[in-house]
Amino acid sequence: MEQNKNSRVSLRLRKRTTLIFLLFSLLFFAVFFRLFYLQVFAADDLAEKGKDQQMREVPVEAGRGTIYDRNGNILAVSVSVDSIYASPTEIDSEEAPDIAATLSEILGLDKETVLGKLTSGRAFEWIKRKVDEETAFQVKNAGLTGIGLTTETKRNYPNDILACHALGFVGIDNQGLEGLEAMEDTTLTGEDGYILAQYDSHGQEIAGSNQTYVEPTAGSSLVLTIDENIQYFCERELDALMSGSVNPKGATAIVMDPDTGEILALAVRPGYDPNHYGDYEAALWRNTAVSDFYEPGSVAKIMTISAALEEGVVDEDDRFYDPGYIMVGKVKIRCWSRTPHGSETFVEVAQNSCNPAFVQVGQRIDASDSRTFYRYLKSFGIGQLTGISLPGESAGSLQKLDEVEEVNAVDVANMYIGQGYGLTAIQLISAVSAAVNGGILREPQLVKSVLDSDGNIMEETGSKEVRRVISEKTSERVCNILENVVANGTGNKAYIEGYRVGGKTGTAQKFVNGTYSSSKYVASFIGAAPMDDPEIVCLVVIDEPGSYPIYGGTIAAPVCKRIMEDTLVYLGVEPQVSEADEKGEDEEKPETVMVPSVTGLSAEEAASLLEEANLKTRVTGSGDKVVAQTPAVLEEVTEGSTVVITLGSSKETSVILPDFTGKRLLEAGLIADALGLVFVYEGSGEAVSQDPAAGSAVQRGDVVTVTFKNKTGEEVTLSP
Repeated sequence: MEQNKNSRVSLRLRKRTTLIFLLFSLLFFAVFFRLFYLQVFAADDLAEKGKDQQMREVPVEAGRGTIYDRNGNILAVSVSVDSIYASPTEIDSEEAPDIAATLSEILGLDKETVLGKLTSGRAFEWIKRKVDEETAFQVKNAGLTGIGLTTETKRNYPNDILACHALGFVGIDNQGLEGLEAMEDTTLTGEDGYILAQYDSHGQEIAGSNQTYVEPTAGSSLVLTIDENIQYFCERELDALMSGSVNPKGATAIVMDPDTGEILALAVRPGYDPNHYGDYEAALWRNTAVSDFYEPGSVAKIMTISAALEEGVVDEDDRFYDPGYIMVGKVKIRCWSRTPHGSETFVEVAQNSCNPAFVQVGQRIDASDSRTFYRYLKSFGIGQLTGISLPGESAGSLQKLDEVEEVNAVDVANMYIGQGYGLTAIQLISAVSAAVNGGILREPQLVKSVLDSDGNIMEETGSKEVRRVISEKTSERVCNILENVVANGTGNKAYIEGYRVGGKTGTAQKFVNGTYSSSKYVASFIGAAPMDDPEIVCLVVIDEPGSYPIYGGTIAAPVCKRIMEDTLVYLGVEPQVSEADEKGEDEEKPETVMVPSVTGLSAEEAASLLEEANLKTRVTGSGDKVVAQTPAVLEEVTEGSTVVITLGSSKETSVILPDFTGKRLLEAGLIADALGLVFVYEGSGEAVSQDPAAGSAVQRGDVVTVTFKNKTGEEVTLSP
């Protein structure tokens, strides 16, 4: 019994021993065959993988294509700079704090931030990108384990602020973020390369090891339609405007070749330096010339003139009567002039920019179809994208009259005079270019051609015709009328000696919070020259002038004149004689004079004083004294111009001076003008004092001096 029991125990032990032996045998053979496989079958593959672990790929950034102006001058270029990187897997954890301390001191970075990157465990980490040459030299000489340098490119704009809103800028990864840099990013961006080198376990490059260099491919370059010199003319004038007495919120100037649609200059203020775009508020990056729309006012009457002539509903000699207003339904639309223009020809309607007469003209256009003028606006490109190669373009705002059953007569009447719809500056200059170039609307062009890395032309943009808007004959008649506006009308401050210049002024109230503002205006002027075959069209838009006067003919036309004058000379356009000069080559262009104050005088005394100033007189009203005059006192007009004087009783010449305290400059100036007073001011902002005092009895024509202070209380002296 005992023997059988021992036998069973012995059997179990042998089985266990055998099982253990078999398990160890299987494990041995598994290890043996695995080693055999690795040594024989996988040897080559493992050797290659081991080599790969010693190799490090360092990116080499491709340069962006260069941006040139139309004459080959560099506007934007990529330059080589060094960037600092780390290979955390090669950095010993004990050495990391010392390396981080050294890097933070050289690079001016936070030590803990650097240490976090060094101990991240990743194969690659940027420490600081695009450093200056001296900093890169210090890092290289420090000989830090796992720290290396590679070449990247940095965008440089050699002219700083020049053409900033057209060019835009790029981010840290060379991606286009604004302007042409963003819009043409695919064209400008190249293909990155890399360096492949062998390193030891300590992160040091193995001397004599093979290196592989894959060269980056640079992006294509752009040749723009912009002319660096004409761009400078525009920006010079806008800078002077912004820092002068006008003190506007912003301003835009565009110069275009009307025959091709090529933009020779596009300037916006305030501006920024794209080399340091991060130092500026993001709002300043906004290209208001294409992104912001506004009601244009009288400059858009060029489209009304064009439509009327094309439809054949008016001739230059047709006469209109302006009583100072026109009733459209129950709404009274007034003229900008406080004195009615009376009887006037169509050419004089344009010269005077007479609102009531323009409404009459528009009503003729829409006599048989109330949507005719609306269709002309659409044909001129209003309410549509122009297709300019800049990001953020707005289509503007145009009521879709073709989708409504009944057209509101008041809405359309406002359109005739440039209100009730919104457009961008680029839309306006494109539309006016169509009106004067023979009648063809063209897509505005900023990119003239694309070059490959060797400078060969890959693509030429060329002029793009959108549609014909008016006939060539109508366009010629429009040019003649616009020339008269400058020679004899509200655009006289844009006259350039020796050149046939045409243009149109505009002063429009801004539409703010659902109503027209009484203190915020947009003043503008658009001009073209020479008018027998226009080579340039120039638009100047001044947003919210900060001082009085605020009229486009007074503050925008002179800016446009200086830009066009320098541009015409620069382009080699030969001086011409105007139609007026053709009547007698020896006759000189009339001089300008300041309108004297005649308020309070008798009709005879006023006429005598105006005659001495080489001005004509037209009398309205009845009475023994002059109670009002137009143009206003001190306004600059051409010799021989007519001053309209309004007569009233002698009692009407005396007025009680109102309290100007707390009023803004524009509001105070309008009140003073309405009372027939000579308005002189000092400072800007809100009125804080006046002389004579409020409540004083003064005579029309007397001087009232008002002092203004800005919001900070600091007094600023401005020229009246």
